[in-house]
Formats: sequence, C-alpha cells, structure tokens
Amino acid sequence: MTVKLLSGGSGGRGRGYTAGWGSWLGTNNYVVKSGVTALVNSNIYDDGNNVGIGIAPATTKLQVRGTASTVQAMVQNTQTSGSSYAAFRLVSGTTNSSGLRLYSATATPSGGIYPLGTYIYNSIADGSISIWGEASGSKLYFGTNNILRMTIDNLGNVNLSNVSVYANNAAAIAGGLTVGTIYRTGGDPDTLCIVH
Repeated sequence: MTVKLLSGGSGGRGRGYTAGWGSWLGTNNYVVKSGVTALVNSNIYDDGNNVGIGIAPATTKLQVRGTASTVQAMVQNTQTSGSSYAAFRLVSGTTNSSGLRLYSATATPSGGIYPLGTYIYNSIADGSISIWGEASGSKLYFGTNNILRMTIDNLGNVNLSNVSVYANNAAAIAGGLTVGTIYRTGGDPDTLCIVH
C-alpha cells in the first residue's frame, strides 16, 4: 500500500513523519493508524461489508469482541441540564417487530447466528414489549437491589421471592407497605394479599 505522509508539528496529522510518498506493508482489511514512529494496524477490521473491533473477520455489520469482564461497549450522554438519556436504538427495516437477542458465551454459532438465547422485542402493531426465553428449559428472573424477586419457570409457574408476611391489611400498612403491594399471610394455605 502506498500512502501520502504529511509533515506536522505538535498535533499535526502526520506528526513524527517526513512529508512525501512512501510504502507501508500492512495487513489486508485493517484500518491504518499512526504509531509513535510508524504506521501500524489498528484494532478495526473492515472488509467493505462488515466491521469488526477486536475480531476478524466480522460476521455481522458490526461485531465487537473483548476479553475483559468489564463493559465492552458504551453509549453515554454527558448532558448535565434538562432531559437527558443515552439511547441505543434498534430499528427494523420492515413492518414487523424489532428486537435484541442475548446469547450465552458458550453457545456455538452457525453461520454467525447463535441458535438459542433470550429475545427482547417490541411489536410494531401496538408497541408492546415481549421477553422470550428460547431454550426449552429457560427461566425468567426478575430482581431489584441485587436480590431475586420473581422467577417464571419454563412451564409458566411464577415464584415470588422475599414477599413480606403480615397477618392482615392493617399489619401490612403498619409495617410500611403501600397500597397495591403484595404480602403473604404465612398460613396454610399461604394466601397472597394486596394492600388496600
């Protein structure tokens, strides 16, 4: 590959290089970046169809791979006044639903497509949101404050965890529960009640 190098002072585009034409042998399909004393391959792979960051070749339009246990990608809004939100938008090119699929790292892809996972999508028709566990034995877990609150198993059975026990409605209110909150009576049968 032949490149044009620009001379530049502090902050210049070609800082550290001599102006003129020169040759640089890089790796095919990798985006070039400037190193301290030479041009080098960046971590971005682009074959004209798919782009990979940390992975080559990429099997989708954008594929990001990392090895750390921390966040690999982030969308951040630094606005400090008024309404502010960081959005990651998924847009379907058809009138059907658009969604997000989450897969286990141990799943084996076929043609870049992972077979089973959790599918979160919205309906274009009425705007409803659906969460599906695609595997036959999948469960849905819900929690707050890093504590499990509810589980829905693969048969549709609902298990409510950490539900407070009170003898009656008055005791529940005295215990700090608000209207609409569920509590247990602790008897047999163990009845679920709603504070009113």
